[in-house]
Amino acid sequence: MPEERARRYLEKLRRHLHLDRMHPLPRKIVVTLIGGLILIIGVVMIVTPGPAFVLIPVGLLALGSEFTWAEKALRKTMEALRNLRLKWKITRKVAAFPRPCISTMDAPAGFTGSDAGFSIPTPNALTNGSSTTPPPLSPGN
Repeated sequence: MPEERARRYLEKLRRHLHLDRMHPLPRKIVVTLIGGLILIIGVVMIVTPGPAFVLIPVGLLALGSEFTWAEKALRKTMEALRNLRLKWKITRKVAAFPRPCISTMDAPAGFTGSDAGFSIPTPNALTNGSSTTPPPLSPGN
């Protein structure tokens, strides 16, 4: 599970930075400053170019190590990203299906539309009533 891996990595990082040996109050201050800064940069990157969808969960992960509200927000964010990814995959699969013909240019040879009980307008019918057709090309053109 990605959340479990993230939690293990966070614990490893806390041990490496010796945050587990610190008194809880200075540790909370350090985590608040670092996690808050990462979170703010991520929120700013929503409207500016940058990896906002990476930094916001990282900032919430850092804050979630000390605050339960941030851990809850991280869970909601990860669930929303999971749902967004699932919707994107479904949309890609739907987009891969062949689309129906919407003009005579796309229609198969011999299909007029009347076969299906409706008529498809021809390009000439779409031009303000003028039925002029271009002259045929001669071999010299």
